[in-house]
Amino acid sequence: MHVKDPWSQDRLGRKEAASFLENYLVGRYELRQKLQPLSPTDAVEPNTFVLNVRAPWGFGKTFFLKGLAAELKRKGHPVAFYDAWANDFSDDPIVGFIAEISQGLLSKTPNLAPAEKILDEALAVGKRMIKPAGKILAGAVAKHLAGLSLDDFRALIQDGDVGRLHAGEFDGEGLLSKIGDVALKQHLNQKEQISLFHQKMGRFVSALEDQQDVRLPIFIIVDELDRCRPSYAIELLEAIKHLFGVPGIYFIVATNLTQLGHSVAAVYGDKFDAERYLKRFFDQEYALPDPPRNDFIAFLIEQCPAIAHSKNICVPHFATYYGQTLPQQLAFSLVSDAFKLSLRDQMQVAAMTDAVMVAWPEGERIHFLLLVFLVSLHHVSTVSFDKLDAGGQVTPTMEGIPDYRNVSLVLRAPHNRDEVLGHGRAKFYPLADVIQTYLNAGKMDLHALSERSSLKD
Repeated sequence: MHVKDPWSQDRLGRKEAASFLENYLVGRYELRQKLQPLSPTDAVEPNTFVLNVRAPWGFGKTFFLKGLAAELKRKGHPVAFYDAWANDFSDDPIVGFIAEISQGLLSKTPNLAPAEKILDEALAVGKRMIKPAGKILAGAVAKHLAGLSLDDFRALIQDGDVGRLHAGEFDGEGLLSKIGDVALKQHLNQKEQISLFHQKMGRFVSALEDQQDVRLPIFIIVDELDRCRPSYAIELLEAIKHLFGVPGIYFIVATNLTQLGHSVAAVYGDKFDAERYLKRFFDQEYALPDPPRNDFIAFLIEQCPAIAHSKNICVPHFATYYGQTLPQQLAFSLVSDAFKLSLRDQMQVAAMTDAVMVAWPEGERIHFLLLVFLVSLHHVSTVSFDKLDAGGQVTPTMEGIPDYRNVSLVLRAPHNRDEVLGHGRAKFYPLADVIQTYLNAGKMDLHALSERSSLKD
């Protein structure tokens, strides 16, 4: 049976990063297995692991994780993939998490009936730990301490005690004592359930280890956590760290901790060191490497249909000096160099350029090099953009263009000043001169550009 190559659409060099991470994680697990003590009484760290994969939004984390998951499955590892953002609607993160993990792992062990049975038992224990009573009791205590009457939260007590409340057998002190007893009992019961859950998950791991066609560790991959509600994200991380911290289970969690930290701080206050707090859930971090610059620009062009496929694009006649590279990619690359755009800036400029082109009147030519320049200029300096809009000149010292004077194009020499797009022998042209020639020739109305693209507030 033909197996689809998960990296067939890899444009950012993610296959190499996935191979490195796979070798590291599997190697780490196997090394620690060899170092397990002969005596069960010897102290040893459990062979568990939670890895955070960091990368800004839009840098291909999901593509990377799905490709990595496919490679791990192909090598015989049980793998479950959990999209946290798709399940963010749930009030209790653990409910959806257990359901998805159950389906994911069981579907990967179709011929392992004993292991399936053990996993079912373990997940059943996990579901029993999902009780609303703890939150209700906490709410009752909070309301009482806030000075509300007992009638406001009588319904929060177990049904068997409602009659005693009506009979007046509980005063305020007695009610709090009763709540405390119930909460303590629930806490102790939950500790027992967690211990039982760990035992059964450990048996599940052992059952898989005995199978020749299964390779450990088990991998559970969590994607899009940084897009979730802060409360949801934290509760899910708590479950991963404390509930599923079982030897033989490795977690790979994709999240931008800085972004998630901002969301958490917005809830808990600016003085709360959210990023440091979140880091305690992870054993290690892996920063997804920046892709090669030219590969990234080619990827951006592919993701922008108007840029990639518009028939109205007009670009300079780049010399064969540049090889077979797409002219749109060359133009975007040159402007990015001039502005020293970061990868994130390039994403935003590409998206805005594509939006402008979608709104462009049908049949009207688009001078792409000039358009990318103007969108980039507005992105880095609205002051300089407004000066051009008011009739100013392009100068090497314009605000927001640190490398403007050092970037040149190799073009086939134009026949005249008005037609930069002519034919002739190859020649170097400073980017500043080319852009100014465009502007002098009236190739683009800046005011119309602003209106079409909503660049101005």
